[in-house]
Amino acid sequence: MQRPQRLEEIEMTGEQKPWFGPKRVGVGLRPQTWQGWALVLVPLVGITSVLLGTAH
Repeated sequence: MQRPQRLEEIEMTGEQKPWFGPKRVGVGLRPQTWQGWALVLVPLVGITSVLLGTAH
């Protein structure tokens, strides 16, 4: 079965794009969707706010 390429085809078939995919350069994964970015940024903002809040 061929993977759908367009958003309309993905919505019609119910397939979802993976949240993370391989980097073009280097090793590891990078976010590909807004869910992936949220999974990276929310904890980062939380940790940063705790560290800045306790630095006083």
